[in-house]
Amino acid sequence: MKITKLYTELGIPAFWVNVFFNEFSAEGGGYYSGGKSPHNCIFFHIDHAARRFESEEQRGSFIAAVDDIVRPILGEKSFKWEFIYEHPADNWRINGMVPPVHNPEVLR
Repeated sequence: MKITKLYTELGIPAFWVNVFFNEFSAEGGGYYSGGKSPHNCIFFHIDHAARRFESEEQRGSFIAAVDDIVRPILGEKSFKWEFIYEHPADNWRINGMVPPVHNPEVLR
């Protein structure tokens, strides 16, 4: 919910915010990094397509805000975590349709 709030404060509708969270066991398997299955690893995916960061400062501030949400939860438990994948909005589709990201009426 806190990550969704970061996006809605930027004017992105909550229904466009998806955070995928996968926890992998201490025994490993199901996730590989560098050909090995890391232990105590949590991978959550914030698919960043609706908007692009306009500057490195904006990017850094947003990533720091996400990190501030995640670190108290996962850092104390010695988990490894990764997040945020940004790709061009023109690659994004919902049910085969291009989302109307430039339509202000939809963003309300």
